[in-house]
Amino acid sequence: MGTLVKKTLFMLITIFVAGHIFAAKVMTFSGMSAYRNEIIVQYKTPLTTADLGTLSNIIGIKIDDEKSAMHYIETYYKITRVIKKTQSTDFVVYKVADISAVETTVNALKTNPAVVYAEPNYMFSALYTVVATIPNDSFYQDGFTQWGFNKIKADMAYNAGLIDLSKNKTIIVAVLDTGIYASHQDFVGKLVAGWNVIEGTSNPADDNDIYHGTHVAGIIAANTNDQTVLGAGYPSMAGVAYTNASWTAQVKVMPVKVLDYEGLGSVADIATGIKWAVDNGANIINCSFGSDSESVTLENAINYALAQGCICVASSGNTSSYGNVYPAHYANVVSVGATDENDLKADFSTWGKVDVVAPGTDIWSCSGDIAVYTALSGTSFSAPYATGALAMILLKNEAILPERAINILEQTADDVDVLGRDSKTGWGRVNLYRALTEEVSLVTGELRTYVWPNPFSPAKNTYINITFKFPTISDTTIKIYDGGGELVWEKTLAAGELIEGYNVARWDGKNKEGRAVANGTYFLLVKNKINTGKTKIAIVY
Repeated sequence: MGTLVKKTLFMLITIFVAGHIFAAKVMTFSGMSAYRNEIIVQYKTPLTTADLGTLSNIIGIKIDDEKSAMHYIETYYKITRVIKKTQSTDFVVYKVADISAVETTVNALKTNPAVVYAEPNYMFSALYTVVATIPNDSFYQDGFTQWGFNKIKADMAYNAGLIDLSKNKTIIVAVLDTGIYASHQDFVGKLVAGWNVIEGTSNPADDNDIYHGTHVAGIIAANTNDQTVLGAGYPSMAGVAYTNASWTAQVKVMPVKVLDYEGLGSVADIATGIKWAVDNGANIINCSFGSDSESVTLENAINYALAQGCICVASSGNTSSYGNVYPAHYANVVSVGATDENDLKADFSTWGKVDVVAPGTDIWSCSGDIAVYTALSGTSFSAPYATGALAMILLKNEAILPERAINILEQTADDVDVLGRDSKTGWGRVNLYRALTEEVSLVTGELRTYVWPNPFSPAKNTYINITFKFPTISDTTIKIYDGGGELVWEKTLAAGELIEGYNVARWDGKNKEGRAVANGTYFLLVKNKINTGKTKIAIVY
C-alpha cells in the first residue's frame, strides 16, 4: 500500500490570472486574461462565390474553393496550424510567430469573410489555495477532517439509504483538470477511461505539484465505506457521491487532462476536453478552473454539452470580489461559490453569478500517493460538492432532465445568507439529504416553480426553462411581470397539454410585442384553479 502519510501543507498560494505567472510568455488582450502565441479560428462553411471574391481581393490572389482559401489565409496571415491528436473540433488552433502580433492578427481575421470568429487561445487556471452504519472511512469517523461531508448532510443521506445500491446504473462525472493519480487507494473501481488532451494520449496522469485534479476527483467520488477493505490504520475518505465500488449503482470519474503541471490550460484544450467527455458518455462535467476571458470557443463547447444532456459545473472564482469568471459566469453552467465551517462566504470566493455554495476551506482529499491526503482551499473544491450532489440526484431519479436536476440542487439548498437568492451565496449551501428526499413541488400549499438558467441572457441563450408540477392537472396560465408590475409575457396551457409530474414551458426573453426585454428583475407567476407558484427571473445581457 506504500508509506502511510497524512500530509499538511502550510504555504499560501493563489493561482488565478495566468499572466501573473508567465509574464514573459503571455500577454493581456483587451483587458482580458493571459494568452500565449496561439489563436483560435472557426471558418465559415460553405463559402459563397461572393465570399471567395472578397477573400481574393484581400489576399491578392484568385481563390476558387474553400480548401485553397484556408491555405492562402494561413500563408497571408503568417499562422501555422497546431496539430492535435484529438477528435475533430469545429475550430482550428494556430501559432502566431510573434506573440505581440496576436491582437493584430485576431482583429484582422475577424473581418475576413471566411471566418466565423477568431480569438486568442486564452489560458485558464486552477482555482486553489494550499493550507493546512455510517461511513467507516477514517477521515469521516474522526468527526472533523471531512467537515464538509457532514455540512451538506451527506452523512444523513448515507445513513438513510436513499440510493438503491443494487440499481444497475452508472453516472459518469468527467473531471476536466490536471489529470488524476489513478493508483490512489480511494479510486479502486471508481474510474472509467479518460483522455490527455494536452498530449493526445489515453494517459491522463496528474503531474501537478499539489495533484489538483486528484483532489477534486476524491471529493466527488472517493470510494466510500471501504475502511474494512483497506484495514485498520490506513487513512481513507468518503466521497460526496458516496457509492462504493462493490455497488452496481455507481458514480464514476472520467479523468480528462486539460490543465498542465502548473494548473494552466488553454481554452482550445478545455473546449476539446468538454467535447471528448460528452461524446464518451459523461453525464456531468466538473470545471474547477477559471479565467476572466469570455471565449466564444468555450461557450460553444458548454452549449454543446447542454444540448447533449450533460451538466457543466464550475468554480465561481477566487478573486475575493465581485466579478465575471468563466466558465462559471455562463448562464448554462452551475456556478459554485465557497463557504467555511460556519456557513459564511469564504473570503476568497468570487461573487456575482453564483448559483449555489458549498464547503471550500480546508478540504481534505486524495493526493499523489497510494494513501496520501492533503487539505486545500478554494472554489476549486466547493464545485466538486455540487457536482457530487448532482451525480447522486441523477443516480436516484430515472429519466430526469438536466435542468430538473439543477432545479432540485438549487431549491433544496439551505439559505445561508439573505433570504432568497443572492449574489454571494446564490440559492444557498448544498444539502444532499434534502436534494434526495424533499418533495420539492409543494411547500405549505404553494407551488415551487423553477426557472433555469437564472440569470438568463436572451442575447446568449435561446430560452429559459420554466418548470412546474401541480398535484391536480387543470388549465394553467404563466405570466411574467416587470419590476413596475406591467405584464410582459403570458402563456396559457390547457389541461390536455399537461402531464402528471413535471412540466416545462419556455420563454425566449421577448415581450408580447416580440421585442427583447431589458436588464432587470422580472416576476414569474404560474397558476391553475388550485395552486399558485412564483419566483424571480434575473435578465442580464
